[in-house]
Amino acid sequence: MNHVKSLLALMPFSTFDEKYQSRVVQPNREELELVLDGQAVLQSHGTSEMVGPGHLIWHRSGDRTIYSNARSDKYECLIIAFEVEESTICRQPRHSYWQGMISARQFSEDALSAFYALQNQPRADMQAFCHYLYSACQIHSNPVPESKDMNDRTLEKAMQFISENFTRNIGIEEIASAAHISASHLHFLFKAHFGKTPHQSLNQYRMEKAVELLRHQQLPVKQLTSACGFESESGFLRAFKRKYGVSPGAYRKLAVVS
Repeated sequence: MNHVKSLLALMPFSTFDEKYQSRVVQPNREELELVLDGQAVLQSHGTSEMVGPGHLIWHRSGDRTIYSNARSDKYECLIIAFEVEESTICRQPRHSYWQGMISARQFSEDALSAFYALQNQPRADMQAFCHYLYSACQIHSNPVPESKDMNDRTLEKAMQFISENFTRNIGIEEIASAAHISASHLHFLFKAHFGKTPHQSLNQYRMEKAVELLRHQQLPVKQLTSACGFESESGFLRAFKRKYGVSPGAYRKLAVVS
């Protein structure tokens, strides 16, 4: 990281329903685009690929930045530009995915707050902040698997969050945040890929867990309700009977017989 000389820019960028063109990164610069929402196109080595929320694009001198897709979808990102030593080689992957305990959006908000607070501070503080930003992006950069497209990875993150948190009273906004997309985009992806809304998918997952527990454990309905993330016993009973046609108790008896 000794090749990083200074922080040239740290700024949010967003465009809604407007076409935008790529530009060429100037000499002695490295620029990062941390995608927060929407979709855009990255052209690299003669091929084009879609990028979306949670993607981290690392541009070197001479690279072209992201540009609008054919539908002119909205696009939001954090741009970080560094001045680097001449003729240095950046070893970061061009296209990676943000991964870590802190989300891409939270990192973006924290970085901007710190940047504004440092405006009137000594230059040494800004230099230390510059190196922190570069290191943080290196640490959180995880290569994108070539075998899966962007939507597959986003849906995997959403479903993983559901599987790890379904016992809590989680909402769609929380699931969307874990997948690094907006709630409306999450709704669109779930309907397109699963034919269900995120809320319906969450309830289905809870029902599947209820059936699993009924088959293998003798839990009272009250404990079963809590273990599967339902807010009330009566609501769980109604939902279960609506889906399976029988009460949980009757289902358990049928499962034992079969």
